[in-house]
Amino acid sequence: MLLTETETGMFVTNRSIITGKCNTMHLDITVEEYRAWKGGELIQEALPRLSADEREFLMTGITPFKGQGDDNSWETIFGGEDV
Repeated sequence: MLLTETETGMFVTNRSIITGKCNTMHLDITVEEYRAWKGGELIQEALPRLSADEREFLMTGITPFKGQGDDNSWETIFGGEDV
């Protein structure tokens, strides 16, 4: 995982656990929040502003929708609708 701090959060590059491809998303997180999560705090508590899709990306490297990695997205790999 590669992290690049910005004024409004961080660019996070993560490798998909399914395809092995790297994707990058800009997330509204701080270094301190990231460290709290990596240190063992529950992700939804350490990173409260993130959506479920953004948290999934941090944990697995899988993006939520086509256009954010195309063949590497949750939508492409598992289908577009919840079951």
